[in-house]
Amino acid sequence: MSRRELLIAAAVLLAILVIGKALSNGSHSPSAPKSSAPPTLARPNGPVALPPPMTGDVTACPERVRCAIQEAGNGLALEPVRARLPKAEVTRFHSVLLETEPWSGRLWYRELAFRLPDGSPLEIRISVRLKATSAQAGRVGTQSYALAPIGRYEVRVTVPQATGLSPTDLQRIAGDERLLTT
Repeated sequence: MSRRELLIAAAVLLAILVIGKALSNGSHSPSAPKSSAPPTLARPNGPVALPPPMTGDVTACPERVRCAIQEAGNGLALEPVRARLPKAEVTRFHSVLLETEPWSGRLWYRELAFRLPDGSPLEIRISVRLKATSAQAGRVGTQSYALAPIGRYEVRVTVPQATGLSPTDLQRIAGDERLLTT
């Protein structure tokens, strides 16, 4: 090989290394995570917009998107309730997760239900927000409720007033991002 060919080969190799380093954002591994957030969180503020719900039905899988239904899930999603009500028993853990790229693994809809020690139900529904909402808590009829927006999701917590749980307690549960854990 001539000296000229060696210089060209070295320049090509150097160009490949520079391009490879640029593609990996300077990390040693091109697949290094770009976020310090735990990989199990449902990333409510991720860069890719969620698909629109079918005709306003937030429980149904969106059109042209595959979904997986799970009747169990990551226990971290239960911690907002268990930390405040350790004797609450889980009676339902239902999630709908998106399976189509670029949303694969993202939460679409979730229902959590608990039985409190006095036998009362505590229910949580998590859905994609259809419009801008603000945090609120209160009482309607015999139910206490809290509503909290978390990123692109809306979380609603309801419980009978007779339990004595305050709307403020429910608001703390509803606003806990761990509910979105997948």
